[in-house]
Amino acid sequence: MSNQSFKIAFKKLINFFQKNKIPYALIGAWANNIWGRPRGTADIDFMILISDENLKPFLQNILRDKDIELDKKWDLHNPMIRHIQSRLLVGDIPIDLMLPRDHHDKETIARARKIKIFDFTLYVASKEDSIIQKVKVGRPRDFEDAASIIKKHKKNLDLKYLREWGETLRISDKLNWLFNQF
Repeated sequence: MSNQSFKIAFKKLINFFQKNKIPYALIGAWANNIWGRPRGTADIDFMILISDENLKPFLQNILRDKDIELDKKWDLHNPMIRHIQSRLLVGDIPIDLMLPRDHHDKETIARARKIKIFDFTLYVASKEDSIIQKVKVGRPRDFEDAASIIKKHKKNLDLKYLREWGETLRISDKLNWLFNQF
């Protein structure tokens, strides 16, 4: 998995999203690499704003591109989330596409920031939404990622926004714990 492979995968997806007017936000490790401490990752994660009933037509449309395929092995082993998440492959790069599961996920897409990466511009979850997304997932690695964003940007985060979503999503205790580390 080279930088060139990631660049090709990003370009394929971003072009498709733009051509089809699909609202999206880059989330996961790549968003963390932009806002926090960079780390290696083997995939690309996008939150896309389509309804679950439109996921199948969306996939049929994107799979017309001969360079994009459905990861059938992943699909077979994840029957309980197929209706809200799919994994595509662009060469050897896995692309996870997630549909919004709650109002905050939709807000993440609406608040996404335009950022230049490689030689193109794409929408990336904001610093605050990246922190919330990571805390919602809640694996140890996700807490490390959220902490790296807080450490780097603590003085210029929208604390009111984080507090409000923390209360709404019932993750205030986790957010408070992270903020108290720095």
